[in-house]
Amino acid sequence: MPTPTYIPLATTTLASATFSVLFSGFSQGYRDLVLVVSGKCDVYSSTLRIVYNQNGSYYYTVTMDDGGWSYNDEGSSIKTGTANWWTTRPTTMVCTINDYAQTDRSKQTLIRYGSAYGKMGFTTAHFTSTAAISTIRVETDYNSAGYLMAAGTTLSLYGIAG
Repeated sequence: MPTPTYIPLATTTLASATFSVLFSGFSQGYRDLVLVVSGKCDVYSSTLRIVYNQNGSYYYTVTMDDGGWSYNDEGSSIKTGTANWWTTRPTTMVCTINDYAQTDRSKQTLIRYGSAYGKMGFTTAHFTSTAAISTIRVETDYNSAGYLMAAGTTLSLYGIAG
């Protein structure tokens, strides 16, 4: 089996604290997508969420193991867990979105995350729509000062060839 090739599609480094970042206009010509978020929250601990196709309806089922506790959820976004997403603890999240351009199946997502302080976790998610994913919004769980993605946080989107 050939090694997959990561093709850079977009990168954003935040100049100031921000509630959400939207990726759109990317090609539908790859097999999978990988989203990498590396950074921290501006003041307090916050959970990152992912929304596909600007669809905040009840289309997501999620199972999360967040460094010692776990839960199942259904709702309007994919909640990724915190893994010490604090101002003093930078965290990296790697999100693989399988078969994002296919229109004959729902979409599976695997998210892994961890911090330099030892906390880590993972989330598996199911986007029940068969529509191709054309936009990806990453946001914090509260749109208010103190719960935003901090300046310097980097978000990168890659296409997986093959």
